Amino acid sequence: MADDEELYILDMGEPVRIKDLAERMVQLYGSPDVKIKYVGLRPCEKLYEELLLDKENDRATERGRIYIAKQEKIERWEIEELMRTLERALEHHSDMKEVLRTVVPTYHTQ
Repeated sequence: MADDEELYILDMGEPVRIKDLAERMVQLYGSPDVKIKYVGLRPCEKLYEELLLDKENDRATERGRIYIAKQEKIERWEIEELMRTLERALEHHSDMKEVLRTVVPTYHTQ
């Protein structure tokens, strides 16, 4: 299906709460002995997924819920300038999260 450098996005439907999914699985298993234990987030775990699908700008395919993302083009010289910005930030011990917010517009922290 891939053509050139296209990025595909799968429309997976409505979000599902993990808690609801776990409770349903326990219910289907049919054993009252199964308990759900909350242990908190582990390193690199997330509470939610960012939705990437933009139905207004992404292009639908003949496969239904598979879309081709509209990608912004970036020139090589722009990437090289961004790399120089990151190198300068490292040399001057700058706040890398702040530099990343500038260099990567979609970067955000929780």
